[in-house]
Amino acid sequence: MSIPLNYVKKNAHRYKRTNNSILYKKDDQLYKVFKKIDFKDVTSKQIEYNNMLRNEVSSTIVLPTDIIRETDDYYDYSVLGYEQPYILSYTFQACLKKNIPLDKRKLIVNSLFKSLEEINK
Repeated sequence: MSIPLNYVKKNAHRYKRTNNSILYKKDDQLYKVFKKIDFKDVTSKQIEYNNMLRNEVSSTIVLPTDIIRETDDYYDYSVLGYEQPYILSYTFQACLKKNIPLDKRKLIVNSLFKSLEEINK
């Protein structure tokens, strides 16, 4: 099952714009809609692959919970983006600028390492 683009635009508010996408937010869900994406594109295949993997990896790894498609009454068209849980967080760059105690920095780095290690599997 996929999410129609019209549903996202109607039910979520525009949250942020990037160079290649528009982010929408509704409650604890985030929707990323790419400005230009083609089904043959590597990005769309990666979105579908990540969505299939979500039940196979640790719950600490955030993957798409659904795929946003252009649809009509009868057919799902090409991938346009994805839905995932919204996470309130800092960018890595912002964390480096903050005065975080060394023991907490170690926890953060170890957590990142464990997540990357699991993704690599």
